[in-house]
Amino acid sequence: MADTYNIKDPLVVIGSGPSLEFVDFNILQDFDTFSINDACYSYEKMNWYPKYYGAFDEDWVDSNKKQIKKIIDSPISNLFFFNDTNINKKDNVTLIEKQFHHDIKTSLELWVPWHETIETAIDVIKSENDITTLAAKNIIMRLIGNHDLPPSILASGIIKTMRGEKLSPEDYNKPTPKEFQEKCKRKMPQSLQEFYRYDGTPSTHIAVEIGVLLGYKKIILLGVDCSYHIDNKKNRFWDLDNQKFIDDVNLASKRIGEEGYDIEKAIEHQNNNHFKEWDILNEWLIEKNIDVVNCSAYTELDVFPQGMLEMELGIEELEPL
Repeated sequence: MADTYNIKDPLVVIGSGPSLEFVDFNILQDFDTFSINDACYSYEKMNWYPKYYGAFDEDWVDSNKKQIKKIIDSPISNLFFFNDTNINKKDNVTLIEKQFHHDIKTSLELWVPWHETIETAIDVIKSENDITTLAAKNIIMRLIGNHDLPPSILASGIIKTMRGEKLSPEDYNKPTPKEFQEKCKRKMPQSLQEFYRYDGTPSTHIAVEIGVLLGYKKIILLGVDCSYHIDNKKNRFWDLDNQKFIDDVNLASKRIGEEGYDIEKAIEHQNNNHFKEWDILNEWLIEKNIDVVNCSAYTELDVFPQGMLEMELGIEELEPL
């Protein structure tokens, strides 16, 4: 695969944090880069394009199809999307085979003694979200995997988990069969044809996983700040509200600091999901002997060592003391 994508270490994975305002993108021209999501609106204006681009939320992809079609015909070498997005396959488009970490049918069969629990949970989830039975089953499987729910859980526990409520002893019933525990073990992506997707996984996290599967041994993170603050109003790329490029990087972005945006919930989601996902990823990276350095100008993600971009790229030597 490394030959197919003509890789050259390191790979620079670019998030969307406000620390990107300190980055000179000109120095990245000769390096392999991976950019994500809203950044696609800014490339033409910046006269800069990444080598790779990815968007991994099917709803976001669907609502931004026009721009995605535009960048498919841009200088970007390869674009990555999951196979459940409505994107046509082209030479420079890779559709990743998204999978659950255990298949729905097998998991439900293992839950036979608690079949009524599953059926009850399905009915509640369907009625609350106006979705199909299959979609409700998918949600249950994600809840089981992402929150390590045992088969001893009752329907009340599944629904509470979906709502983010605290579980109590009354939400459990029987002991957990070892067979089901084995089925529910966390799986990391094996290839682009066997890519396990979990709720709460950041897009930059997925970009790192793809980079490893492509064959990169060193990955540099930029704009991976993992920081939510009221005064955090800087966005290097795109003003979503006004649908225009932000020349003044101090303008407010859509998500952070906007009136009505619940900062506390954003922080809680990040602490409960994003940081956990990065910890899991780091264990996988260590097993594969992948070197990751976070060169974001400021960051609250402390899983990886931090470094200076120019030094990690080898374009600036450390001056002797």
